[in-house]
Amino acid sequence: MSVHPIPGHETPIEIFMRDIRNEHPYAIGAIESYAGHQANIETRTRTVEHPLRICSILNDFVGDSVPPEAFKIAIVHDLPSRIENIDTRKNALGGLALFADSLDASTHEEGEITEAEYVLGMLSGTRQAEDLAEDARRTLYGDREELARILNKKTRKEEVFDDDVWLEPSVLIDPDKMLRLLQEVSDIPVLVKAAEIYDNLKNPSTKAAAVIQDVFDAESLYAPILEVLGYDGFAMAIRDVAFETRLRRSGNEVYLDKAQEIIDQLGTRDDIIARINELFSEITDGHILDAVTGESLGLHDIKIGELYKNSRAGEDVLPEILRGVWRVKSRGSLAMKMFENGHGKVPMDVLGITIIPKDIESVSRYFSQLVEKLDETEDIHLTPSPSRDSALHVRGTQEFTSTILASSVVEHGVDIKVNGAVDSSYQVAKVTFIYQGINVEIQVLTETDRVEARTGKSAHIFDKAKRLGAVDKDTGLLKAIKEFRGFGVNGKRHISLTTARAGQMLLLACSNR
Repeated sequence: MSVHPIPGHETPIEIFMRDIRNEHPYAIGAIESYAGHQANIETRTRTVEHPLRICSILNDFVGDSVPPEAFKIAIVHDLPSRIENIDTRKNALGGLALFADSLDASTHEEGEITEAEYVLGMLSGTRQAEDLAEDARRTLYGDREELARILNKKTRKEEVFDDDVWLEPSVLIDPDKMLRLLQEVSDIPVLVKAAEIYDNLKNPSTKAAAVIQDVFDAESLYAPILEVLGYDGFAMAIRDVAFETRLRRSGNEVYLDKAQEIIDQLGTRDDIIARINELFSEITDGHILDAVTGESLGLHDIKIGELYKNSRAGEDVLPEILRGVWRVKSRGSLAMKMFENGHGKVPMDVLGITIIPKDIESVSRYFSQLVEKLDETEDIHLTPSPSRDSALHVRGTQEFTSTILASSVVEHGVDIKVNGAVDSSYQVAKVTFIYQGINVEIQVLTETDRVEARTGKSAHIFDKAKRLGAVDKDTGLLKAIKEFRGFGVNGKRHISLTTARAGQMLLLACSNR
């Protein structure tokens, strides 16, 4: 969907904002009622626009996986915290009461929680997510005195931190605590808070301490939990704005400028899809794989999508291939990688493509064929990444790596990593190359290994964390977290009794205002 204005027509974001207002009038009325009591016009506008942007982020990244209640909660999510402030309590309660009056407070079946308890309980759940992030900031950084002071105290508005503080690594929150949070409140409050963190970092506070707290919360809690839940684009977006903030605030904006120049070479989403289709046309003897991407309302720059065999492929063409996924490295991620590589070395996965065959034998066979075709194609140049000696990298069991080595790819040289006895069963084959001036990585692995990279011992959240602290790589925890994706869809009302009671307390506070 184009997000560019068309003369005489509404833009997609304008249409979405209008639809949200029409679909959730009571939630909109609640936040506008609260905002109406604020003296400053700019503050009133910001109070209403902030939750609407959060709704647009939710729509782009998780819209099909959440019920309508998620958008209601996003709109009024700030009101419970305003109730805690004596100066804003009365007006916040008034706004929240308008919202609560629209919710069904009657029980339809014995033992079932009411709509009011469910929605207000999840609304209180956003505070529980905040509490987990705040607890992590209090307990995980005691060995770094200056950082701990900044993360845990309200500092003066004008305070400026040393550049090095913005580059301090965050610590991954224990997945056990992430799971317990989901068990208490379900996934919806977490998704709402993640969208809020994204918007906060895109539209940062004037208080540097608040910004750096959002950066650490983004990296230690929200991006990891989103990735395990399977919201890859959302996790990318969260990390992207965190990395951009770190580099910009630490005086390393030059890497962001360089990253943007590289990404601009790929063009628009449509240009990227055309480039991927052209690539696969060359290496699969015909245009048989179609790249697709989801629509965007234009509040983020994440480019991600899938690959499917089209109707022209036929059943006998690449029968071992199930599907694929692709993504363009985000500006923040690309810039941070160049910063970490030193001297601005560009990683080879600017455009990353994953091909998913049906089994391990198909991975080996397809990877060998792929490398042969890449090597034969005139405008493709096999090129190792800055950290490797070969453009080919294979990881897996002794049997898997031996099978790859027995194929024709061995003549190109292969970086091999054989899984040890305590390692996971994760297996993957990768090749990096330059195509039309763009650094490309294609990795080939089964769906089982894709899941392993999300919830196994080789989970990406462990690799991406700069510091793990005392985290135990318990794969059972990650698998349990993954089960909470889309938990609120199809009328499921799952929150703990404690959270339901919190919803009852909010309802009571509104009644007694």
